[in-house]
Amino acid sequence: ALPAWQAFGRLSHALQDFYSHSNYVALWLARFPHSDPPPPDQIDPLDVDLLAHPGLRSGKLYFPLEALYFVPGLRKLVMPFLPPDSHAWMNLDSPERGPAFPYALSAATRRTKLEYEEDMRHLPEEQVRLFNGYRQEHRRGSSWRTPKNG
Repeated sequence: ALPAWQAFGRLSHALQDFYSHSNYVALWLARFPHSDPPPPDQIDPLDVDLLAHPGLRSGKLYFPLEALYFVPGLRKLVMPFLPPDSHAWMNLDSPERGPAFPYALSAATRRTKLEYEEDMRHLPEEQVRLFNGYRQEHRRGSSWRTPKNG
């Protein structure tokens, strides 16, 4: 079951990054220009109109300049030289990135749950029990172990 969880983690991480490295959240929030937006748990991670929106963009990496963004102490010096569609400006990876972070986190969490539920619907019951049994065992305090080779 560990390889299955690892694969699910890799796949879901890519989905989660979509919300923190694109302008999906900004486009969703823009729907509420004259009022407070709904709470973060109301964001729809699969809004068809947003997913097909012509203005939907993912942050671009502008190398070599953007590499300096990741060097401690240089971030503030580099930011003014990066365009608004850069990874550095669009990044919503932490609360320090501002009030849109909870929306990106909520969309990523909700999308992960949706994908998990969809995956479980397509697995035979025995595999679902194995997959979920491993998760429950890990939650009870078992140490995280990788299988021994050989």
